[in-house]
Amino acid sequence: MIGYAAVFGLLTALCVYAQDSRVTISLSPESALIGLNTTTVRGIPYYSFRGIPYAVPPVGQLRYKDPVPYTWNGSVEAVADAPMCSQASGGQEDCLYLNVYSRQIPQLDGSTGGAAVMVYIHGGSLTSGSGASSSLGPDFFLEVDDIVFVTMNYRLGALGFLSTEDDVIRGNYGFKDQNLALRWVRSNIAVFGGDAGRVTLFGESAGSVSTSYHLLSPLSAGLFQQAIMQSGSALSPRGMAFTARDRAFRLARSLGYQGGDDSAELLDFLAAADAADLVSDDSRALSDQDKLRFETFVFLPVVEQPYEGAFLNETPYTILAEARANRVPLVAGDTSAECLLTVLGKNIFGSNESMAAFDAGFVDSISLDIRVGDEQYRREAAQKIRSFYFGDEPIDSEDFYPLVALISDLYYIEPVDMVVRTWVNQSSEIPVYEYQFDYKDENSLLGRFEGVSHAMELGLIFYQPYRNPNLNKTSDEDITRTNMINMWTNFAKTGNPTPTPVGGVTWQPYSSDAERNYLVIDAPMAAARDVYGSRMDFMHSLLPLTWP
Repeated sequence: MIGYAAVFGLLTALCVYAQDSRVTISLSPESALIGLNTTTVRGIPYYSFRGIPYAVPPVGQLRYKDPVPYTWNGSVEAVADAPMCSQASGGQEDCLYLNVYSRQIPQLDGSTGGAAVMVYIHGGSLTSGSGASSSLGPDFFLEVDDIVFVTMNYRLGALGFLSTEDDVIRGNYGFKDQNLALRWVRSNIAVFGGDAGRVTLFGESAGSVSTSYHLLSPLSAGLFQQAIMQSGSALSPRGMAFTARDRAFRLARSLGYQGGDDSAELLDFLAAADAADLVSDDSRALSDQDKLRFETFVFLPVVEQPYEGAFLNETPYTILAEARANRVPLVAGDTSAECLLTVLGKNIFGSNESMAAFDAGFVDSISLDIRVGDEQYRREAAQKIRSFYFGDEPIDSEDFYPLVALISDLYYIEPVDMVVRTWVNQSSEIPVYEYQFDYKDENSLLGRFEGVSHAMELGLIFYQPYRNPNLNKTSDEDITRTNMINMWTNFAKTGNPTPTPVGGVTWQPYSSDAERNYLVIDAPMAAARDVYGSRMDFMHSLLPLTWP
C-alpha cells in the first residue's frame, strides 16, 4: 500500500503543481514558468501563459538597438497580460513579452505534443495595439483540437521604426522583435505541446504587413511554414518609408533638438528623451508634402544598410519581383470595403467646399501614393485613376462609394492581390488562397453602408468581451465564426483551408489569371472568381512591381 508521504513525494517529483488555478512548467533545468489553468468562454479547459519575456527590456543603452534574447534563470510568473509597448495611449518600453495558449502540455498531462502552432501579430498601423488577451482572446481558436496559439508585443512607432537610414539607428526594430519572438517559438514551443516545424504566421492590418515582410526577409527564412495575410502587404504605399531620415530629424527638432545633421548626435538626443514624448504625436515628423497624402503612416519599415542582423536590405518590390521570397503556402485577402471608415473620417462629402477642395488637390495627393515611377509618371497615373473611378466630371456626393473603392484598392486590395498574383505566376506548386470578407453582423454600427470596413473580422475570430459576441451556434455570426476558425486552423494543420468542405464550400486555390478563384466569407460562404475584376487589372497596370 502506498502511503500519503510516498504519493506526496511522487507528485512533487513531477515538478508540476496547481494552486489557485496556477500551473508550473520548466523550460530548462534553471527555469520555471508559472501560468494558469483556465477555460474558454464556452468552458473548454486550456493552459494560459501570459507575459513571457522573450527579450531583455529595450531600455537605456538598448533603445534603438536590436533585441537581445532574454536569459532564463529562476521562476517567471506568466499569469497576466504584459504592459503594451509605448504608444500614444500609454504603455512602457519594458514590453517585449509574448503569450502562449495550449490545450495540452506534455509536462502537465502526459500528452505527446506536436500540435500546429499559430503565431499572430497584432495590427495598429505599427504605432498601437498589443498582444493582450483582452482584445485578442484566443478562445475560439482553442475550441479546435491540436492548436497552440501565440501572440506577442513588439516595439512601435518612433521606438520601433524610426531610422536614420545608416548604421546608427538602423530601423525595423519592431520587425526584429517579431523575428526574435519567432525564434523563441522555434526553441521553446515543444514544451507547450507545439510542433516547431508546423508554424503558421499571421496577422491583420499592420500585422499582415509584418507577415508579408517576414515572407521577404532572409532573417525569417525557415521560422514558419505557412502564412495568412489579413488586409495588409509590404507593397502598400503606406508600407515603407522613403523619407525616414528626414522624419527622424523632424521629430527630434519638435522635441527641442538643436544639433546638426549628425546621426550619432541625434541618437544621443533621442536616447535621452522620454519614451512617452517620442510616441505621443507622430504628425510632428511630417513634412508639408507628407501632409498632402490622403492618409500617412509615419515611422515605417526601411531598407537597411547591409550587416549580419539586417532584417531587410533590399526593397520589397525587388525581392518579390525576383522570386527570392520565403515561399510558403499562403492565405491572403481583404474586407470588401477596407477604407469605409477612413473615408467617413475625412468628411470629404460634408459640403460642396470640401468636395471641391478634394477634387482640386486630387492629383497632388494621390500621386504621392503611387509606388513606382518619377514625378511625371506618378501624376499621370493619379489622373488616370481619377478618370477610372470618377469619370471626367467633378467629384460630388455620388462619388462616396467610388472613393471608398479607390482608397481601399490603393492601400489594401491591390497590394495584397499583387502578392497573390506574383506568388501564383512564379510557382504553381505552392498553393495560394485568396478571399474577400463580407460578413456584417446585425449590430454593426456601419450597417447602413455598403461593404465591410477594415478590421471588422477581428471581433469574429477573437473573443472580445466588450463586444458582447453572439455565441448562439445557430446564429449567422457564430456559424460564420466557426467556418472562419475552421478554415484558418485547417490551413495551419494541413496547408489547405478546406481539406473537406467547410460551410458546404471547398475553397479552390487561386490558380491562374483565367480562374482567379476567391472565397467570399459571408453568411453563407460562396466560391467566386475574379471578385475585383477590372479594378485590379487597371491598378496593376499602373503599379508594376519594378520601374525601368
